[in-house]
Amino acid sequence: MNRQNNFNALRLMAAIMVMVGHMAYLTGGLPATILGAGVQAIGVQFFFLIGGYLITKSYLSEQHPIRYLCKRVLRIFPPLVVFVLLVVFVAGPLLSSLPADVYFRQRATWDYLRNLLLFPIYVLPGVFQANIYPAAVNGSLWTLPVEFFMYLILPPLLNITGIRQNRKYAKPLWIALTIFVFAANLYRIACYPNFRLVIYGTDWMQAMSIIPFYFVGSMFATCIPKEKLNLQIAALLLLGSMFFRTNNLTEVVLLSIALSYFVFSFAFAPMPVFAKLMQKQEITYGLYLYGFFIQQLLVDVIANRMHISIGCNLYILLSVPLTAGFAYLSAVFVETPANKLCKKLTQKIR
Repeated sequence: MNRQNNFNALRLMAAIMVMVGHMAYLTGGLPATILGAGVQAIGVQFFFLIGGYLITKSYLSEQHPIRYLCKRVLRIFPPLVVFVLLVVFVAGPLLSSLPADVYFRQRATWDYLRNLLLFPIYVLPGVFQANIYPAAVNGSLWTLPVEFFMYLILPPLLNITGIRQNRKYAKPLWIALTIFVFAANLYRIACYPNFRLVIYGTDWMQAMSIIPFYFVGSMFATCIPKEKLNLQIAALLLLGSMFFRTNNLTEVVLLSIALSYFVFSFAFAPMPVFAKLMQKQEITYGLYLYGFFIQQLLVDVIANRMHISIGCNLYILLSVPLTAGFAYLSAVFVETPANKLCKKLTQKIR
């Protein structure tokens, strides 16, 4: 795909939005909202919009399904494996209120390793228990099984609907499928807001709040020409939706439409001034992976151990560059070697 776009800038913006929203919770406050949606939720929607677009383009340009799956596995798992092992075997015993030998005898310590298989586990014995928001050791991990599920489900759907084969009915069918998924989420919000469906450690009713955006991103990749995008119209649409106050469902629809159109209009702006951002090392996955944990760590050290009171904004100023450092190390020492391995493996699959 042509690299002359602003996708990296959008992903960086999304990662920082997620961190800003999480920091508010971690300091006992509430995050800023856009039409009733927390800024961290908007950031996740950014990720899923972009992911839907890029994964669709990746699959449609790939001639072999095993190569496609290899690329996806080596993208998501190596950084995750390193992160989980560091948390369990390095950070955990150092941060836990339990002695190291007791910490390693706890079943919950070893259960946390299930995150390696995308089974979300958030509790480590004695870690961050004094924090205001202590329940989850890196609550961001809940989105990874949802994302990997979309990696798996999108290719057969693109085949069944005829998108892969470029059949004449395929685009209307894909648009109809996207509208159906989006409508299903609206129905869930309206009729069953408290219903939970937990499978393999993931609440798929909660996941329904972001899955439609993957389909919308895929729709922009397959059905909407770039020529139909206009950044000026997108900015006005997004700005207008912020001031249009109605009922909850209407706000969800308005924000989703405005947000989706803005993301891709910005990504494919005629002069993508951010096209060279993170060309050498793309760190947004690392920001997303390490951000929540490092923010919890800062609160634990500064507020609980040093007994220093600082505001949410100062925590953000400290956590973003610190997380960026870890994300850069992950990009250099984990993601880049994994990408090289991926290229070697996919070249051997004919």
